[in-house]
Amino acid sequence: MVNMTTIREKSQYVLGAFLVIFLLSMTLGGLIGGANIMDLIVGKLYFWSGDDHPQHLSRYAGYVGDEWIERQEFDREKSRQINIQRNNRGQALDGQAIIGAENTAWNLLVDRAIQKPIISKLGLDVSQDELFEYILGAPNDLKQYFIGQGLFVDENNNFLLSEYQDAVRSGNFPLLEDQRLNYETSVKQYLPGKKLQELFSVTGSINNQEVMQNYLNNNSNCTIEYSYINSNSIDDSLITVSDNEIEKQYNEDKKDLYKLNPSRTVEYVFWNFNLANIDSSLHSEVRDSINDISYQILDEANVTDLSTAVSIDSEVSLDTMNLTLEYDNLSGVPYKFGANRRLVRFAFDSPIGTVSDIFQVKNGQVICQIVGEKEGSYKLLDDVSASIKSTLIRDKKMDYAKSLLEEAQKNALSTAEIANANELIKYESDVSGTLGSSFKSIGSSSTLKGTLKAMEVGETSGIIEVSYNAVIVSMIEKDEFNEDDFAIQKSDLRKELLDGKKYQKYNDRIFGYPLYNEYLTSVKEDIKIVDYRSKIY
Repeated sequence: MVNMTTIREKSQYVLGAFLVIFLLSMTLGGLIGGANIMDLIVGKLYFWSGDDHPQHLSRYAGYVGDEWIERQEFDREKSRQINIQRNNRGQALDGQAIIGAENTAWNLLVDRAIQKPIISKLGLDVSQDELFEYILGAPNDLKQYFIGQGLFVDENNNFLLSEYQDAVRSGNFPLLEDQRLNYETSVKQYLPGKKLQELFSVTGSINNQEVMQNYLNNNSNCTIEYSYINSNSIDDSLITVSDNEIEKQYNEDKKDLYKLNPSRTVEYVFWNFNLANIDSSLHSEVRDSINDISYQILDEANVTDLSTAVSIDSEVSLDTMNLTLEYDNLSGVPYKFGANRRLVRFAFDSPIGTVSDIFQVKNGQVICQIVGEKEGSYKLLDDVSASIKSTLIRDKKMDYAKSLLEEAQKNALSTAEIANANELIKYESDVSGTLGSSFKSIGSSSTLKGTLKAMEVGETSGIIEVSYNAVIVSMIEKDEFNEDDFAIQKSDLRKELLDGKKYQKYNDRIFGYPLYNEYLTSVKEDIKIVDYRSKIY
């Protein structure tokens, strides 16, 4: 018989376990909106291990940090982006445009997930009063919608702001209830992010050194001479790259550059609906004929072998595509078919050997059969060695050019004499421009600009890289710094530089906030972002 002491001891462990679970759930963000604590805990454990909880694929499109993106949320945003593109184009979208809309939707949701905690912390969410004032101000998208509908316009189709605002104030807003709610929801999502972007822009600053550098780049003139070697002019035969060097570079780069995703090998037959040279009265007949042949092939294949297609229709051939789940490069779907996720989903959701139904694709239709699969791997060294060798040769050419200049400079009394040492070395004299100019034959670079600013008249530089050129430059003439002129321009230059740091503009319209974009980029580099879409759609 178990004594009471043993029961009490064991009950302490049970209570302790429940306490740990409770505290863990609080730490992980549980008890939110009635969420199931155990589901959150299990989900977080999968999250930390880098695996996907089976239920997550049915509920989420992915996650950003510890912020989940609901599938319904993604589907709504995807539909919105598709409608925007459709309205902009005025026509139906092809598969490539739809995938573009999906990617735009995903990127927006990722940005919102990153914004969410800082928006909440700074209290940037939109109040009802703020929403009302925003709509009352006739935002451009609403204005253009009503102009298109012929509402709140005069006989010349000019927008009548006062009539519009009277309607908003009186509640006689000519939008259907679901249209109004959808628009308000969109504004509530959009405005907090816009306010956050503007807050970041306020933090922009320009120091005196940046103003000075900009002034010198554009206002300080100089005359220079230089000897240089364009590395592209060096013959490949002068450069040696060993197999060991190629293999070493391959091993360093393969995880980033040469990864091959798991794929399914799919054979297919394709009928091209090219009716350009066929009388329009016969188009239906041609399509029906192709459909008859397609269904005959499906019957003959008996869902086991697509190779019978070639014997039934001698005008088609059996081709192969390797499809991947990832959204990169059309997922392996041939370009002539356009972007087509249905083919991808068929390839990965069906057993090997399965013959598909008829798929309508861009400019025609296909029947497919899954014939194999490949595990994830890397491109073979033999397949990429030529590309690696080309890159190594390019880098070694620059090193070779520098070595030739270095040797020539040892025995030369002037920059001009350097060019006499080797036929590969070229020379330019009395070249004038500002310190920030693009100079004849060599162009410009940040290194060249910095070197010219630091040089005094009569000085000769060391070897610097300018684009594909190795260069030695001498300063012949250089303007003295004009303090009075700088003082006159300083204020305007500062404003110009500061505006450039705060905003990206086109025709006075702001379309980007550099400081905010830098913030987003830095967060994305440090946070875990997982995209489930390729496993779902």
